Amino acid sequence: MTSVLRDIGLLTSGADERLLANLDRRPALEALSRSLGVDRVERAFMAVARAQDALDANVGPKVVADWLAINVH
Repeated sequence: MTSVLRDIGLLTSGADERLLANLDRRPALEALSRSLGVDRVERAFMAVARAQDALDANVGPKVVADWLAINVH
């Protein structure tokens, strides 16, 4: 998820597309970058980072997935 959001952020910011980690998903990434603004991408990236921290602290995956689904909009 982190690499997908990173790629969307790259496309949204106009960075060099050769830096994409998921080049095989480029059409979907481009569509998402057009529909999401920079602010939404940043919020999603931060939420995923917090979710990963929670998983690293042994919070249950279902709890983390539920929290992530509610907090990324």
